[in-house]
Amino acid sequence: MADPVAIGPVAGIPLWDTFASDTHQWLVLLSSWTPVLTVATVSDVTAFEPTDGSYGRLTASSEMSTPTPGVGIVHTADDPVFLSQAGGEAWAWAVLAEDTGTDASDRLMGLYRISRVTDGGNVTLTVASAGLATQPIGLA
Repeated sequence: MADPVAIGPVAGIPLWDTFASDTHQWLVLLSSWTPVLTVATVSDVTAFEPTDGSYGRLTASSEMSTPTPGVGIVHTADDPVFLSQAGGEAWAWAVLAEDTGTDASDRLMGLYRISRVTDGGNVTLTVASAGLATQPIGLA
């Protein structure tokens, strides 16, 4: 089984999000997706999520936001674990998004570059211990 995929302050959380009252979800996108500036909601990227039956979005858990001088708001959460993912899919992006129950209104909050080919085992995304970035999504 491969090591966990680390995600961290590459792109991140818009400062206007209200973490205390909002529910968030983790999803992943395949390598066939190319970042574009017009992406704003989950419905903009659903065509690039894994399609096999083993994949499902995960609710973000143990979220906490902490104002940090000179940094902004540092957001942390438990590491998401996608269980028993069918083999052969090339995962390229981890996405943190709102979870209102409607893809068209669920805003994308963070976009993190990953590199994993699924092998039938679990895929753990390790959230950086320093938290997730707090700047608007950047596509550098």
